[in-house]
Amino acid sequence: MRGSSNWYAVKKSRLCRELTVKRVAKLERLGWYQVRQIETNYMNELISRFDKITKLRAIGIDEISIRKGHTHMTCVSDLDKGCPLWIGGEGRREEDLDLFYNTLSESQKKNVSLVIMDMGKPFRKFTLKHIPHAQIIYNKFHILFHILRHLSDAMDTVRKQEYRRVSEKNEYLSRDRSIRFCHTKPIWI
Repeated sequence: MRGSSNWYAVKKSRLCRELTVKRVAKLERLGWYQVRQIETNYMNELISRFDKITKLRAIGIDEISIRKGHTHMTCVSDLDKGCPLWIGGEGRREEDLDLFYNTLSESQKKNVSLVIMDMGKPFRKFTLKHIPHAQIIYNKFHILFHILRHLSDAMDTVRKQEYRRVSEKNEYLSRDRSIRFCHTKPIWI
């Protein structure tokens, strides 16, 4: 790292973990490009410490938030080593995951036996395209979300059917709209 000592670069890079490059540059009275270069060099050094992708057996695929709002990138991690393998793309697009799979050799793809991911169609589609033999396990939070959504839809259907059934028998219920939304006491008919 030209023009900076190692401890100085580590300090600035750790600041960049918590703040934006622009904010670190302002706090440290440095140029944006200088801080960005220090951070890039530090990250490249950290990445070079990781072993090359060998004996890849289990991977996890998820999108990560880069900034508040809807800025996301796809992250692929080696679940055995507990480290990220690849971060890129612009979220959940099909092309993003395709970029990762194209970096793997055929022998690396054959070694992958387990993939953990969200229930997103792009993730599933390209995983099945590139490593069809791998077992796919969905993230439990996505499974719970889908189950709860279906249960909620079923409850709404039952509620509507019961209201129609009761309304046909009791003319008072069918005329008074406010009773539908009143949940203070159960109505026994």
